[in-house]
Amino acid sequence: MPHAAKSSGLSASAVLSSSVAMLALIAFLAGCSSTATGTGVPSNGNTSGFDDGKTQTPAPAEANPYEELYGPPSSTRVTSSLTGVWAATGEYSYDDYRVKLTSSSIVIARRCSAYGTTGVTLAAHVTASSIRVLESKNASINGACSLSIRPTELTASTSRYADTFELDGTKLHLNGLATDIQDLTKLADE
Repeated sequence: MPHAAKSSGLSASAVLSSSVAMLALIAFLAGCSSTATGTGVPSNGNTSGFDDGKTQTPAPAEANPYEELYGPPSSTRVTSSLTGVWAATGEYSYDDYRVKLTSSSIVIARRCSAYGTTGVTLAAHVTASSIRVLESKNASINGACSLSIRPTELTASTSRYADTFELDGTKLHLNGLATDIQDLTKLADE
């Protein structure tokens, strides 16, 4: 070993001192850690992120309320009534639709594979003999994947003429609510 120390020009004590210093530095660095916690906004209220050097996380994106219609129903009960959650494939677009009918509202969601999910919630009056939409609403994602619903009344009929609906067990045929939504299958009595 003395020969190796002489050839490098370092004494054995210098090599030993350097090794001890390096081990001390590694041990120090291994013991250092940091943790960020909180809401993403510093306690001083500053949201610019430039003056205090603290890491800030962006606020989470809002959940799309229409996405929940695409999950499994909370109930497996299915009866021959209008109220409940219905599914359809667009007659022209082949997009995935969900329609939720209650006695006082209609929720229509449209999932477009290229754009995501959009929807509208409408005031309505739904009975066994008629579906009355009481307001107009539009929705779209970047000008595409759109829905446009206007006030209308569909009446129960087996004729399948304009502005009618036909309920046959867990199948529903609509004429006049939205051009792309015609034949629906009931998923649940929610």
